[in-house]
Amino acid sequence: SRSGAVPGENEEMKWLQRGPVNVGGRTKGIMFDPNDPTNETVFAGGVSGGIFKNTNISNPDSEWTLVTKNIPQNIAVSSLAYDPNNTQIFYAGTGESYTAGDALGNGLWKSEDRGDTWFKVFGGDTENPTTYVSEGNTIEIKKPTGKVSKLQQYRIKELKDYGFTAEVHYG
Repeated sequence: SRSGAVPGENEEMKWLQRGPVNVGGRTKGIMFDPNDPTNETVFAGGVSGGIFKNTNISNPDSEWTLVTKNIPQNIAVSSLAYDPNNTQIFYAGTGESYTAGDALGNGLWKSEDRGDTWFKVFGGDTENPTTYVSEGNTIEIKKPTGKVSKLQQYRIKELKDYGFTAEVHYG
């Protein structure tokens, strides 16, 4: 019986490889496209493999394609989300804090066209490292210096426009 079964523990609940077969690593972020009424489009993010898309997830022979427009192919994706106020907008969070530098973040990425093209919102600047800590609707930005770039000022305003509390702390 499937009741109480854990995926992978028996033949009835075995794991099936769905690809891609040429990229190692683990999947940290997964998101069904909220704009697809058939629930067939899925995005997956790998810590060592980038963002992948499958448009026919219920077909076991369907393939995953690597999303490559304006985003590094090997970006360390740790989370995927969409804006509940505008489901055309997707976000990809990157990096892990506990991997001894093996999966460094490359900032927060945003797509305004359902994941077709991406641009960096903020972060990932190794010359001027910034830490972003979020809890609920508050985002705390820790910078080593007292300098906030024009782009960061714009992004902070954008976060506030979406109802977040954004605070910058220096030191």
